[in-house]
Amino acid sequence: MTETNCGGRLRGAMAVELLRRATPRFTRVERGREAAGASTPVLISVTDFKPYRRRDVLGMVLAALRLRMGWYAIPGAVALWLWAIPFDSRHPRRLWASGSVSVWTDAEALHGFVQLPRHVDIMRQYRERGSLRSTTWASERYDAKEVLERARRWIEGQAA
Repeated sequence: MTETNCGGRLRGAMAVELLRRATPRFTRVERGREAAGASTPVLISVTDFKPYRRRDVLGMVLAALRLRMGWYAIPGAVALWLWAIPFDSRHPRRLWASGSVSVWTDAEALHGFVQLPRHVDIMRQYRERGSLRSTTWASERYDAKEVLERARRWIEGQAA
């Protein structure tokens, strides 16, 4: 069944399949050196990068994975997930989207990461190759399930 032979509307299993594909896939959590307790306030940051061209996807993904390798040792780092919504060749207008969900002890720790030379170099390299959106919010405590659920809702709203 295609969009054409159902009168321009998505129906049934096809609609469910398209919605399923628009759901971000998260990596396992990478724990930082800071342990956040149930009563410790944290700052959460979520990024959403969409490349303009498919040929930039591999380099972008490798850069993100390299950046993640030393992340756990950054002062103020609590938790990190990378996420992706792969492109679907049957729907060429939907390109890959990916980003991160990171948890920090405070804004100073997040800014310390953003200013790292390796992060600055990656941002310069990919700045003109896609669109980047981000959001942050504070929470009175760190709860991984709550963080991922709120991040997922934000990503799905942006990725639609």
